[in-house]
Amino acid sequence: MRGTVAKENAELSDFQEELVIVAAGLKGDYKNEELLYKLCKKTCVSDASKYVTKAFDKFVEESKKARERGGDENDIVFCVDDDDDHNVVKPPPSQSEPSHATPWSN
Repeated sequence: MRGTVAKENAELSDFQEELVIVAAGLKGDYKNEELLYKLCKKTCVSDASKYVTKAFDKFVEESKKARERGGDENDIVFCVDDDDDHNVVKPPPSQSEPSHATPWSN
């Protein structure tokens, strides 16, 4: 538990910046360097917290959609800004798994 009052308007700590970067990866914003800079260097703690929460919620929403479409727990879910409904990448089978027909099969 926190023993002091939250500093909502403070600059982000290094750890908080890392959390924002992870959230940007979940949300699909990691490619936008200008946005990442603004999120990490020009955002206060309260705004960064809102961004991280929204990014996580977006990732959970996309994961649920993937499962509803028959996705597997090994599928990789990623978020994009457009309305594309196919935000899942199926990893190729590993060497130890039995071979099944995949889009990567010849």
